Amino acid sequence: MAETKLHNYSVQEKLNKMDIDVITISATLTSLGEADDIMFINTPIPNAVAVNGGACMIHSITAIVGNDATDADSVGSEMTSSFRLVFTNDSTSVGAVEADIGAVTLSRAIVDGTQGFVDMTAAQDLGLFALYSKNSVGIVAKAESDSRDLYVYGITQSTDDFDGGTITLNIGVVKD
Repeated sequence: MAETKLHNYSVQEKLNKMDIDVITISATLTSLGEADDIMFINTPIPNAVAVNGGACMIHSITAIVGNDATDADSVGSEMTSSFRLVFTNDSTSVGAVEADIGAVTLSRAIVDGTQGFVDMTAAQDLGLFALYSKNSVGIVAKAESDSRDLYVYGITQSTDDFDGGTITLNIGVVKD
């Protein structure tokens, strides 16, 4: 059980100790238009926490989605449906891309690493891309005791065809 120490730092010391960062990651998307498919597998969010086994708060997420590998002929309107991002501290793959997440047999140990999830529902069609944003997320996440990384994977919630596309996530974190 975690021990909470309320009086170790003054308010000023605590605020000065916290670090704010935006971590950018990219992944290749694979989904042929089936809802509840694994959109992309566990992707590291490097140095999401300040120290091994530390914690952070995921505050904001911006997603830039293109539906081809080069983004040269992406069509933003083909990718404006919602998807889910699942944050975990477990690097174990949740399964193969395009697999139906409901049909994947995950061990309890893998599921126990889940720190939270967020649905990316509001998209702006930007012609070649779709732009999503989620603010005030508020997921408090803790890394494994020997790591400073967290991981994220995506699950489709629509029949949009993301196959061969790319996603860039800008994840705003407050590190403790």
